[in-house]
Amino acid sequence: MSPSQPEPTEPRIIKKKKGGESGHGGAWKVAYADFVTAMMALFIVLWIMAQSQSIRNNVAQYFKNPGILPGATGVMETSDMGGDMPTPGHSQEVQTPAPITPDMPSDRGSMEEVKKRISEIIAQLPEISRIKDQVEIEVTDEGLRIELLDRETFHFFDVGSANVKGETKNLLALIAQELGKLPNRLIIEGHTDSRPYGSQNYTNWELSADRANAARR
Repeated sequence: MSPSQPEPTEPRIIKKKKGGESGHGGAWKVAYADFVTAMMALFIVLWIMAQSQSIRNNVAQYFKNPGILPGATGVMETSDMGGDMPTPGHSQEVQTPAPITPDMPSDRGSMEEVKKRISEIIAQLPEISRIKDQVEIEVTDEGLRIELLDRETFHFFDVGSANVKGETKNLLALIAQELGKLPNRLIIEGHTDSRPYGSQNYTNWELSADRANAARR
């Protein structure tokens, strides 16, 4: 190369970085939304705590009894005894009527008396005393809960049927007589075992409803 010719220069690429964003980006919006949500939850809790005991019980009952959902137990509320229309339930263990009285927490003493009377009468009557161990009576925050539990020694209904046995009728009449002394509404749940039916038109759901309706009568 001739010394008179200038040396070729290589192109230079210069990258300029833009200045970083200011500290006031969008992250504060997320934090603010979380703060507002937490404050709303706090105000709701404070509002509920300021209400009367009956209102708090009704709010709690609303979330405890959502209705018929996958995996949930349906509830039958009898209109003849102050409730609404029933819906069937399903359970692995056979259970028949379960009267519940959730609205009158101040009547806990009355419920304890009814529980005591029912237990004493069942123990004294020879025709139903043999199944007294299958009757569970409990006073809960929801009210007076009575469960009739099927066992191998005795079934309250004919297997796979809504036909009420004689002992069951006598027991239900006794329970109804004592529950009639309470002002609370009545909820009846009907359940079946897991025996499948050959017909698609009649399933355990229909049997549960029929059993609860038979107990209501």
